[in-house]
Amino acid sequence: MSHFLLSILNNLFVVQRVYAQDSIDFHGGPTNLTQLIDILRDIINISLPIITGLALIAFLWGLIKFISRAGEGDEKAVGEGKKLMTWGLIALFVLVAYAGILAFFFQDIGFSGPFGIPLFK
Repeated sequence: MSHFLLSILNNLFVVQRVYAQDSIDFHGGPTNLTQLIDILRDIINISLPIITGLALIAFLWGLIKFISRAGEGDEKAVGEGKKLMTWGLIALFVLVAYAGILAFFFQDIGFSGPFGIPLFK
């Protein structure tokens, strides 16, 4: 479990190397379905750590808002904090479930292809 958590933190807070020579030429657009799928996969792999970071920030911001306003009796701010924490947890759950489903398909069922936390190439 700690290895999984360290992998997530690594992707959120450590700058990954990006190799420009591995990119696809977008001047003419994709010429076949494989190139289109590669482009969509690259977009998803780049956006997942960003979305995970935003979900974590939303949860932590809601927690800070909830804790800081709970003692003052500001019910509106407390409700907003609860709402932010709820949506942050839902987003984190969906992202972890997505990774778990992919791990199940690739490791247990036997689909070919690598699986791991999405990294920049």
